[in-house]
Amino acid sequence: MADRGRVVWVALLSAGIKSMSPAGQRIRPMLAIAIQGWLYSRALRWLGWNFWAVMLGGFLMGAWAGSQGLFMQWLLVGDALAVALNQLSSEIAQWVGASAPSLAGLIGVWIAAHGAIVAAGTGLAWRRRHLVKLVDTPSRWQLPLLNEGKRGWLASIGRGLRELARPTFWLPLLLILAALAWAGQSQQSLVFVALRAIVIGWILFVLIQRLDFRALPGRLRRLGMWGPAIAWRRALSRLQAQQKRS
Repeated sequence: MADRGRVVWVALLSAGIKSMSPAGQRIRPMLAIAIQGWLYSRALRWLGWNFWAVMLGGFLMGAWAGSQGLFMQWLLVGDALAVALNQLSSEIAQWVGASAPSLAGLIGVWIAAHGAIVAAGTGLAWRRRHLVKLVDTPSRWQLPLLNEGKRGWLASIGRGLRELARPTFWLPLLLILAALAWAGQSQQSLVFVALRAIVIGWILFVLIQRLDFRALPGRLRRLGMWGPAIAWRRALSRLQAQQKRS
């Protein structure tokens, strides 16, 4: 690409394409794809197109992979997350017979480990990139079907409620509530944390369902971003053609 910063559009358009499948338009994977692509493009812009930039980009992607879950849970439950994590670290330390690490240090090690693993993977891919042959034959790709498009408010509200029933939402919340209960939090506090998480999560889920990614090319053109607009239009046309053949 003439401009290394445009690498980010690979991720942004991929997040948009993800939303077009019937099971798409979920905030966690779309946020991960978009943010990791932006971080990777920053590394390329800072250091150029070389091994060390790829390694740094991989580290930043892995760091976000390790921190997004913590960020989302903090958004849902607030400072109660720190209380729950401190309780869990104290219990684990007592179980193994060691002193409890600081919360900041524990989170830092968790994020750095994710970053190191992904950095190693991107570095290996860079070293072996000459062995990879890309084949762009439509018949060889399994393309997703398109969903019904932009949903109305009632459909978005219903879809948001279904998202609350997914284990990816309620299982981390139950673990946090269990840790808070073990730490001696009152029942009123536990109810407040649960209600806060449910309300904020439901609002986010409803709003993401209201996004109209089919109208993205026109909006990009109005902003002067013709390259991404053309790429998105071509991807959408290809998906529509696949759906007609199916």
